[in-house]
Amino acid sequence: MIPLKLDLPILHTDIKLNFKNKLFFIGSCFAENIGNYLKTNSFDVEINPFGIVYHPIAIFNEIQQLMDNRIYTEKDLVFNQNLWHSWEHHGRFSHLDKTICLEQINLSIEKARTHLKDTKYLFLTFGSSIVYELLEQQKIVSNCHKFPSNQFKKYFLSLEPIQQAFDTFYRNIKAFNPDINIICTISPVRHWRDGLIENNKSKSRLIYCVHDWIEKYKNVSYFPAYELILDDLRDYRFYERDLCHPNQMGIDYVIDYFQQMYYDEPTKLYVKEIEAYLKFKQHKPQFEQEKHYKKLEALKFELERKFQMVIQ
Repeated sequence: MIPLKLDLPILHTDIKLNFKNKLFFIGSCFAENIGNYLKTNSFDVEINPFGIVYHPIAIFNEIQQLMDNRIYTEKDLVFNQNLWHSWEHHGRFSHLDKTICLEQINLSIEKARTHLKDTKYLFLTFGSSIVYELLEQQKIVSNCHKFPSNQFKKYFLSLEPIQQAFDTFYRNIKAFNPDINIICTISPVRHWRDGLIENNKSKSRLIYCVHDWIEKYKNVSYFPAYELILDDLRDYRFYERDLCHPNQMGIDYVIDYFQQMYYDEPTKLYVKEIEAYLKFKQHKPQFEQEKHYKKLEALKFELERKFQMVIQ
């Protein structure tokens, strides 16, 4: 029989995730796809405390700020189109009121820092090696917040600054949390606006750097989200209409691989039961609602008793 696709075998790893582990995801929107799935299943997950971020310099800078427990003040904010923004934060932190903007930012940092200190597995999802430098401050930003383009210089990061940034990040994160394991992924989302050739050029630098880190450092490994979408599935059926973002089928395929690669046996059992509970929870009965909700509460109680955890 002629094969219709190339299948990526499940990669061997010594990492075995347990549903009680603390996990931390930071990076592109694809990090949120997997992280939110785990959170839905009541895993203890922190996801993008600065919002979605794409390039490695921003990711390393933001984690450093968590370790330093940085506190943002008014001088760290900028104003544009009737909103207050931070150059290090996604637009979901922007606000009409600068006090609320700062409260959101500082509460997120405080919460994420505590989580990072006890995290066993840190997932870094890199989306691009293209950066925007704010000319006035000679500073690489995480988000441009629709400021005029002439205020920025756009360019590709070369390999050397990415490598140097990781060297510093690795030393600092291991000093902050010696038991942490770092899992790197490359986002399969195409950055179409940069151009297809430019997108491939950008991704190739990230891929080279990640595999170089794996060879050099202990407790650094790779999850092949990029290869699963681009090489294993390799079909626009698994993309949204923009042909850049994986659709739910594509995401589910990666999540299934993630489960097979990382889950230990107790976690496989836990996920099977929690997903059955969530499916029952989504059901909205037309009749006998009270009976349904009593059964739902009983199922939740039994799951919490059996697995000794709080079900969301």
